[in-house]
Parts: sequence; C-alpha cells; structure tokens
Amino acid sequence: MADYVRSPDGRTLATAVYGVVMTSIAIMFNVVWRYAGANHRLLVPGIADEALAKMNRNYLAGPVVYGSATLIAFVQPYVSLAIFAGLAVYWLLPGTGPRAEGSDREELTLHATPSSLERGGRCRRPAFDGPAASCIESDRTNIGEPPRSQRREEIGMKHRHLLGLGLAVGLVATVWAIPGQAQPRSHRSPLTSVTWTFGAPIPFGGGGATRFDGELYAPANRVYFLGFRAADNSTDGSIWYYDTVARTYTDTGIDMPVPVSNYQISALTDASGRLGFYIFGGRDNLGNIVTTVQVFFPATMTTGVVTSDPWPGTTPSACVSLPAMGVATAANHAIVIGGVAFIANGCVADENSAQTWIYFPKNAPGTRWKQGPNLNLARGYVTPAVLSGRVYAIGGDLNVGGSLFAQSIVEAWKPPTGGWNDAGVADLPQGCDESQAFSFTGGPLANDVVLAGCGQWGQPSQALPDTYVYSSSTNTWSDDGAFNTARRNHAGVLLGTKMFCLGGYASDGITALSSTELGTGSPFAGRPGLSRPAPATAGEATTS
Repeated sequence: MADYVRSPDGRTLATAVYGVVMTSIAIMFNVVWRYAGANHRLLVPGIADEALAKMNRNYLAGPVVYGSATLIAFVQPYVSLAIFAGLAVYWLLPGTGPRAEGSDREELTLHATPSSLERGGRCRRPAFDGPAASCIESDRTNIGEPPRSQRREEIGMKHRHLLGLGLAVGLVATVWAIPGQAQPRSHRSPLTSVTWTFGAPIPFGGGGATRFDGELYAPANRVYFLGFRAADNSTDGSIWYYDTVARTYTDTGIDMPVPVSNYQISALTDASGRLGFYIFGGRDNLGNIVTTVQVFFPATMTTGVVTSDPWPGTTPSACVSLPAMGVATAANHAIVIGGVAFIANGCVADENSAQTWIYFPKNAPGTRWKQGPNLNLARGYVTPAVLSGRVYAIGGDLNVGGSLFAQSIVEAWKPPTGGWNDAGVADLPQGCDESQAFSFTGGPLANDVVLAGCGQWGQPSQALPDTYVYSSSTNTWSDDGAFNTARRNHAGVLLGTKMFCLGGYASDGITALSSTELGTGSPFAGRPGLSRPAPATAGEATTS
C-alpha cells in the first residue's frame, strides 16, 4: 500500500485492498475471541460476565468500522486512511483489551460477607485469608455513585480516544503535506524485464552511425533513416531503409535536401492527407545548428523543405536551439522540447532552452508553429515519450560552459492545456541523456515507458546499458534490463511489441557503432544480467 497509496491511479484500489485485508483479520479475530470467551473456557479467572459482554460489543465494532472505512476508500481514500490509522493507534493504547477485575488497580469481584455487601458489594481484596474473609473498605463513596476507579477509567478512555484521533489526523495531514504527494519520486523493484538480442548490423556510416533516428512505414514494412553522423564524424544525408521482413538494408539513392544529424523523426499527415516523416532543425556538416524543417514522403519517395515554417526555437540569447532527439508526436502534432546552443556552433554563449513548440502540419503555411509551456528546467537532449496523451520529457543535459551534465528530472505535460509537471512525476534513478524511449499500451509492458539505454556525456562511461522502465500506474522507475552493448545517440523505432535500437556511440563516446539490438518485455521475470561498459581511455567525445 505504501508504494501505491500516493499515486492517483493506484490510491483507491490500494486503500480498498488494505481495508479488505484488515476487515478479514477483524472478522477472524472475533471468531477466535468468541470461541475463547464462550463459557470462559480460555479466559483468565476473574473476568466478570458484564466485562465480557462489553468486550464482545467492542470487538464486534472492529469489522464494522474496518468494513465501513473500506467502502469510504472508493469515495475519499484519505478519510479511509485516517480511520485505519486511528484504529491502529487505538488498539495499541493500554486499556483497550479485556482485563480481569482487580488488575491495573481495579476491583476484583469476590465472594464477600453480607456485611461487606451492605457497604458496597465489592471490595478490593480480602482483609485476611479464610472462608470468613471480610473486605477492606470499598471505594464506593455514595450509594448510586460509580466507584472512583470507574470514573478514572472513563476519563482515561476519553483521553485515549482523543489521543488516537489526534495521531490519526496528524498522520493524514503529514502525508497530505508532503511535496508531490500525489505522485511520489520513487524507485521500485522490477516487476517486468526487458531482454535485448542483437539484430542485423547497419551497413552504412563507414563502420557505424550515430545521432540519427528511424521511422516505420508500415505499408511497405520499412524503417526509414533520414541521414546520420558517420564514423568519421561527417554528416551524411542519404536515406536508407531497413526491410523488417527480409531484414536487409537498402540505400534509396535519395538524399535529404539539407543533410543533418541530431534529429528525431515525427510522422505527420498534412492537409492533403499525405504522410510525411518530418525533422526539425539539426546540425549540418559544417557544425551549424540550422532552422530547416524537412520532410520525406515514403509513399512517393520524395523529399521537401517547409520554407514557410522554419524551426523557431531559440535560447535566451536568441541563438537557434538544437532540440536533437527531443521531438514527440501526439495527435498528429510534433511537440519539440527544449534544446541547447554552443559557442562552438556559433552562439554567443553556451545555453539551454526551456521552450516547447508544437507543429501543426495541417495549418496554413506560415501558421504551423505554436509555442507551448516552458519546461521547469531548461535543458537539451531530452528523451521524449507519449503515453495515454501525456508527453514525458525524460532526463536530458544541462549545458554548462560547453560541457553536458546528464539530468534525472522527468516532467510531464498533457496537451493542449496546462503546463509541465515536475513535482508529480518520478525522476530517473540517475541522470540520463541522448537515449530513446518507447511507450506501451498493451502486453507485459502495458502502461509503461521504456528508456532504452542511459547516455551520460562526459562521464568515464559515456553510455550505460541500463534499461529503465517507468510504470505510469505506480509512478515509479525500475532497472529492468540492459543492452548487450552500451550506447547513446542511437536510433530507435517500435516494431509492434519489439524495440529496435540501432548504432549510436559506444561507452567511450567516440566509437560509432554498427550493431543493433531488439528488445522485448516479459512479465515478472528476472532482470537480465547487467555488464557495465569499460571506461573511456582516450579521445574526446563530441557534444553536438
């Protein structure tokens, strides 16, 4: 319950399940108690029938109160939790269970002489042993007035009730006041696993390719790649595709109008009904960050430039920002998230952008961009994901003096209204940048987001193989698998239920990879082994 109760999606069910368990326990306790109390068969001597009857009534209230609190959970879970907390505190307090009269300075009912009964009928203990025992003076002061011990017990009971109520209210108030109570930042044990196997290696890039992306064109069973950064650090604009049936790669012989790297493809349909694969900005072969919006139409195998609506994203100094892989697609809109700019690429400063821009492909020329809400943390190289209409901005880099620092922050926004929510979304277990993310609505990973790989620019190991899984139901991250080869800046595309990741930089941040991996999710399986990559030993990684 502790893991789920603070998640809006799991709070009601978790509280109700807890209530069912506690109600069942209370019922069984009453069964055991009634058996033990029948004819005093298992009770200590001295329990009066009146006290036993009273305790029977008290214990019977347990299932009733627990059952009522369980039903309340479906309307107000926090009220239900307050009742559970109050009951727990109440039963822990002294004086709430049955006692033999005479214990805890109470009176013990004895067979007394008539004279003693005339003086009150009850005594604390015999004055001396023997059959003719008389009683020490009773604490009854006046006929019809309850004993002083009884009055003390009544006062003590009120105090215990008030204390229990106060503690319950304090507990609920504390939970309610914790920042981000609706969605905790937490890490859970894996409930699923992701297994990666090697796929067909890429033949382009002169030994490897990086800082690129792929997109599936289902009618032809092809994954298209719209250029890449080659192994020699040059930028190649040639368009290749991977045949998902034949598992072969083909050069289309077509180049993008402006060869760029550092892009993410957004599949959108324009006003004429044409499906296009769009890329926004990027880095050209000369190291410039460009504003060009380009599109490839897979049905006709043609390309184009959207000259009427260039990429508008900027940094605080009005430099063109590089969104890189920070592009999500939702409801036929491209949502471009954050960005960076570097002195090395022509900006006046090394800066970060918090801007969010939405591209509307069906709008009239010149009106296709609309600015959205700013991120809570300005940063670039954000890995996006879309699940149930909610856009997630996962990790990314903070650009400080031209060096990148991986961030663990995760924000979410549900267009078209509102803003980015940071406090209500669990952060990554560690900072990750320049990765790929996949969302699932069915299968073992239903309602989960998978972060495939964890880039960490500038660290001894600049790419970690870890596969982190975010559960939207519990708002938690878990480390559920690992690449066979650690990589960052890789391409990624979802092929049905399989995640396909290609190329990228190795853990040294320099070597471009040609290997590919296919990932599949499994329910409640053991986490595949994690083999940490070796640290970088030479060379210098590129930032853009």
